[in-house]
Amino acid sequence: MTSMDVPNRDPVLGGKAAPPDAPALGGFAGLRLRLLQSTSPEERRAALRKAPDWGEKGLKLLLVVLGQDADPHVRQEAWELLASRMESAPWLRNPSQSLPRRDIGGRRGLIRCYERGENLACADLRAENLCRMNLSFAVLPFADLSGADLSRSVNLKRADLRGARLVGADLRGAFLHGANLSGSRLEAADLMKVALAGANLSGADLSRANLRAAHLEGADLRRTNLGEADLAGAFLRGARLEGADLRRARLEGADLECAATEGTCWEGADLGGVAWAALSRVKPIDL
Repeated sequence: MTSMDVPNRDPVLGGKAAPPDAPALGGFAGLRLRLLQSTSPEERRAALRKAPDWGEKGLKLLLVVLGQDADPHVRQEAWELLASRMESAPWLRNPSQSLPRRDIGGRRGLIRCYERGENLACADLRAENLCRMNLSFAVLPFADLSGADLSRSVNLKRADLRGARLVGADLRGAFLHGANLSGSRLEAADLMKVALAGANLSGADLSRANLRAAHLEGADLRRTNLGEADLAGAFLRGARLEGADLRRARLEGADLECAATEGTCWEGADLGGVAWAALSRVKPIDL
């Protein structure tokens, strides 16, 4: 047999998979082979768990799996693995990365998944009507809730909404006590009278958001973008505002007693009637 007659068994070079009795292909090429060509969902799921060990190229392989694998359990595990790495891999949060959204079937699908206690990472809930729902302790990291209706006493107590997209969402009167919204996007969201006491909003983008009369007692707002946000009459007693950006924000009548404000930017902010008594650490500067 000449070299021209030897069948191409190298999947990396576009050949067909090796026969069952052939030596196992190792390394990243072997992992890719198992993930993209194995007919066993169990084998693919086992391979998934090893993908993050390969760093960025392993995570990018998970993205390929999300776009190609037909098994919902395999895709679910891929989403969970990606969500668990997003905080340590900033490139995954880059809008240009265009992470695939997870179709869970809207409000009805959300109810089913929530009742089963599923991880709803990257769920697609854009413009959904979710008002009056009980989603306490829901696991929704990096979910897309842009334009969703979460008003009228939606219960998101201690929900995991890290990195979630809530741009333009309606959260009026929602209950988010102790929720984790670190790194989330809430630009132009309506959070009037929302209950966010003790919530983690560190690094979140709340620019141009409506937070009138919002309850933010003890909330973590470190490095949060609150530029041009409306915080008139908001309750911020004991909140952590170190490094927050409050440029051109409206804070008239807000309660900032015992708030920590070291390094906070107040440039152009409206601070008429703000309660400053017993302000923690440092009084506002650059007024």
